[in-house]
Amino acid sequence: PKSFLPVQDLETEGVSGCRLYMTRISLNCVAIQLLLTEGNVIHEVVDVDLAKGEHRTPQFKALNPLMQVPVLQDEDGTVVWESNAILRYICNTFSLDDSF
Repeated sequence: PKSFLPVQDLETEGVSGCRLYMTRISLNCVAIQLLLTEGNVIHEVVDVDLAKGEHRTPQFKALNPLMQVPVLQDEDGTVVWESNAILRYICNTFSLDDSF
């Protein structure tokens, strides 16, 4: 999996759009990925291996002090966690208000 990058490193890594930290076994995470895809929002998915404890690393804890997925990291430096908050953020930010 890709490494967890601090917000300020998104631009230097050439990421355009959002970065979604998720695990594919979570329906809440998959719902966010589907909204990003269906809304044509440029995004990158970072699979977080919960079994290996990747959500408990200092790098991930810097993104979400609760150490839970999903986490959305926007290119402007905004970090949002909790699935419903992320869905609302995506709809508001990318004018997808009819989607949620």
